[in-house]
Amino acid sequence: MLSSKYKFIIAALPILLLLCNPSFAFQTTNMVLISSGSFDMGDAFSEGSTNERPVHAVSLDAYYIDRYLVTNSQFCSFLNEDYSNLSISASSVKDATGIDIYYDLVGSDARIQWSGSAFSVISSWENHPVVEVTWKGAKAYAAYRGKRLPTEAEWEMAARGGLAGKRYPWGDAAPIATDANYNNAVGHTTAVGSYTANGYGLYDMAGNVYQLCLDYWDAAYYNSSPSSNPTGPVSGTNTSARGGPYSSPASSMRCSIRNPLMIPDASGVTGFRCAGSATSSVEDWKEYKER
Repeated sequence: MLSSKYKFIIAALPILLLLCNPSFAFQTTNMVLISSGSFDMGDAFSEGSTNERPVHAVSLDAYYIDRYLVTNSQFCSFLNEDYSNLSISASSVKDATGIDIYYDLVGSDARIQWSGSAFSVISSWENHPVVEVTWKGAKAYAAYRGKRLPTEAEWEMAARGGLAGKRYPWGDAAPIATDANYNNAVGHTTAVGSYTANGYGLYDMAGNVYQLCLDYWDAAYYNSSPSSNPTGPVSGTNTSARGGPYSSPASSMRCSIRNPLMIPDASGVTGFRCAGSATSSVEDWKEYKER
């Protein structure tokens, strides 16, 4: 039998590891705490696809979500910090097994480059949202930082900014130039935080890039979604991407719009932000270290 002293040490080990590895600790700087509560999820106006309906009430526990999209600079720092656990070629960054692609180095919109010894960001793109990143790459980044991707429900609740039953993060009015980067008005991504924040103080919840979520994709999921803390189907070949990118029209800026993305795919219009439980920060870090 272990003495109580040793039981305490074993129980405290994950916390001690986090303290010894501050890069992995769940830092809430530039994150917003969304209080527990309920909202009506889905397209209340019947303007979008059937995959946005039926509208259904969802209750969520409190959680944190990034104020800004993850930038090229932040993702580049992750690659440099963890490069010994990555498989790197001239065309892509993969996991240690060389199977799962994390980042497409030759994608037409890739702003991160590999010199053969280090990663760097092309000048002037540092504070733009990272694109050409895959779902697994986004998950790896998030877990490395002690976080995770937001669920679809968390993302939509956050996007609504406390406004009930509205089309857009700012209300029902059609977007204008100060609301979002959309309709190819700029022709490329813009630096994070360039547009007005929503009611929760979150930026780019519409426009700029699609945002990867934790959930696997199911077009009919709303027909059977749990009412409390839904996390999506248990498996799938696609994941869910929310929000609309800079190349999409105003209708794609709606809070309820859903899109599937093949899990291995990277795109020049797809990025992500991170989230995390308000009560735990150890499990996601452990998952990353034990992969």
